[in-house]
Amino acid sequence: MIMILRTKKNPKYILWVIIFLLVTIFFVANHKIYISQNKEFQKSAKFTARSVSEGNIQRRIGFFLLGIIGIVLILNRQKNKIVMNSLLSWLLILFFIWCTFSIFWSIDYSLSLRRWTILLIFFISTLGLAIQYPIEKLPYFVFVITLTFLSFGVIVEFLLRSFHPLANGYRFAGTLHPNSQGTNCALLVLSSFYFIGIEKKKRWYFLVALIFGLIFLTLTKSRTSFVSIIIAISFMVGLKKQKIRKFFIFFILVWIIYIIYMMNGDIVFREMWELVLLGRGDSPLTYTLTGRIPIWEELFEYVKNRPLFGYGYNSFWTTKHIFELELATGWPVTHSHSEYLEVLLGIGLVGTVLYLSIVIVSIYISLKRFKLRSIYVYSFCFAFLIFYMLRGILESGIMHETFEKFIFLWIVIQLTFISSGLKEKNKFKVKR
Repeated sequence: MIMILRTKKNPKYILWVIIFLLVTIFFVANHKIYISQNKEFQKSAKFTARSVSEGNIQRRIGFFLLGIIGIVLILNRQKNKIVMNSLLSWLLILFFIWCTFSIFWSIDYSLSLRRWTILLIFFISTLGLAIQYPIEKLPYFVFVITLTFLSFGVIVEFLLRSFHPLANGYRFAGTLHPNSQGTNCALLVLSSFYFIGIEKKKRWYFLVALIFGLIFLTLTKSRTSFVSIIIAISFMVGLKKQKIRKFFIFFILVWIIYIIYMMNGDIVFREMWELVLLGRGDSPLTYTLTGRIPIWEELFEYVKNRPLFGYGYNSFWTTKHIFELELATGWPVTHSHSEYLEVLLGIGLVGTVLYLSIVIVSIYISLKRFKLRSIYVYSFCFAFLIFYMLRGILESGIMHETFEKFIFLWIVIQLTFISSGLKEKNKFKVKR
């Protein structure tokens, strides 16, 4: 594997400065103060097309700053040595190279180049963070940042008087789309649960945070995030109890039921449907996965035109395609509502195979390291990757500049480029 050996610890205030900068950058890039007042949570095709063509100067400045942070952290790595020799590292490099070459056959060169630049910035910044901070710090970053986003979102809804949890059709948004806020709440729940397992004195703080996250996760009515995080946490519990084989069988069964249920909810378990949908079963679109299947049918027609290479990294959603899909489906469509279909559209079957290989190998490495060392932080990485994989069935992420994509890359780089430190002592070791 690629190994980076640390020689110097950073002052604690530097960590808080970096967390503050990450909160600011991702808030400016992805959050919208008044989104909770838009009950439909949709933008017109005209507005989206204009945003795609013109870009966002605030996002560019924010991500430029993120790149600077990454470069500074990498240059400050002292005497750390980098050695490459693992399957995951080669998969990651090949994936990046494929995304780079896809710019040359992209249908929108400038759009693809802009999005590729942000991918490069994410790689640089996560590598810098992985070099400077041990993997045990990663859940801490996730906890603080997601808690900050959720807390600010709650305050915003109260100030805007848009917080009406008892109203029919209400979905908590805060400063994000409810589905994105659902992911944020799910990551807060996951990180809180992790700290409950390793902390003794301040455990009740994290218990309160977990309950806080669960309440608002439910209010987002994001069933994909809700079910995915429950499965991920269940798997974390199974790892901690050292019952990996039994729980792996359990996970496979649950995952199969999950797929059948989400795809055929109008036939299977009809009587339980309303409960699992978290009160979102009153719309006829519910029984077609909130309109996803009609969108997927249209998008697969585009896939057939460029199956192997795709339309170029993150360049499918041009003004032309946005208007065509709105005309075909009857409502604005700005993403595919599936991680894997999004990747397939952008970088084709080749890129999709590379991406899935990265996810699967990362899951395997995190599981292997946990079994070798019984270090609980690897169960966090494992659970996050399981959540990310399940959520990707019905939501998009890797092709967008989101916080969860940032954490995903951070974990992959930690598993790829950073020494597992088998001889180091770790206070987070699980007692047998």
